[in-house]
Amino acid sequence: MKSILGRVIGVFLIVCIFSATIVLPKGADKKIAKKWSAKCASCHGATGKGDTRKGKKLKAPDMTTAAFQKITDDAIKNTISNGVKRNGKVIMPHYKDLKPELVNGLAGLIRHFNESACANPYDDR
Repeated sequence: MKSILGRVIGVFLIVCIFSATIVLPKGADKKIAKKWSAKCASCHGATGKGDTRKGKKLKAPDMTTAAFQKITDDAIKNTISNGVKRNGKVIMPHYKDLKPELVNGLAGLIRHFNESACANPYDDR
């Protein structure tokens, strides 16, 4: 019995890990979610926490924190468009090819990545 329960829990955890999806605000554009998944999620994660293997290695910021959310929209859009270099090394590539509406949409999605949006809805805190 324990072995069956263990397998069920294992399968459940694997499904949860591999089916992480972006939690979009109501009415959000699906093109923005696709662009996030294609260009951003490998480092920043599905919820903007930067908790992926690659994000941890590159020290991607946790976009859900109050400190990150204090960054201006213009600074976020500039970072998306121009990328990030640290010690002369490209940490985040530039996305100058993105249309302004996609850059604006990604910045809006990042604004949605705040602590309350990413919190566990079943947490009793």
